[in-house]
Amino acid sequence: NLALGSCQSNPSKRYNLLDFSAADKVDFSKWKQVRMERDLSAKKMYQEEELPESGAGSEFKRKQREEARRKKYGIILKEFKMEDQPWILSVNGKAGRKFRGMKNRGVAENASYFIFTPCPDGAFEAFPVSNWYKFTLVPKHRTLTNKELNLQTVRSTQRQPQTH
Repeated sequence: NLALGSCQSNPSKRYNLLDFSAADKVDFSKWKQVRMERDLSAKKMYQEEELPESGAGSEFKRKQREEARRKKYGIILKEFKMEDQPWILSVNGKAGRKFRGMKNRGVAENASYFIFTPCPDGAFEAFPVSNWYKFTLVPKHRTLTNKELNLQTVRSTQRQPQTH
């Protein structure tokens, strides 16, 4: 028998579910320092180029041509929404691990998810889950820049014995 009640809840609170892979071996008890912030690296994609409308460096009717091109090819510009950006979760500082949380779009379309918490009177309070984020481990290794990659390929070709 499940009784739903109302503890001292805040109706404006939103609850999100964080989903971690079992392969990442996440142990919350070992987390000492945690920082969670939005990844805003994609913000540049949503912004238009800042070019002068008149004077030096401007193009005649550039905005009109760009808008006509978008209409012709059916390109629809999306507005930048902060809540759609992924989360970056840093655990135990620089030496620790980093996770990237992407919003799962199709999870709540066909089902409703709730978080049940017990109240002191023995009843349960149900909170709807607003968003579901799938967190994956961010690799620690650094990727090479183009210059470093070219240097590496030159070194590897020099080491290989050439046969004629």
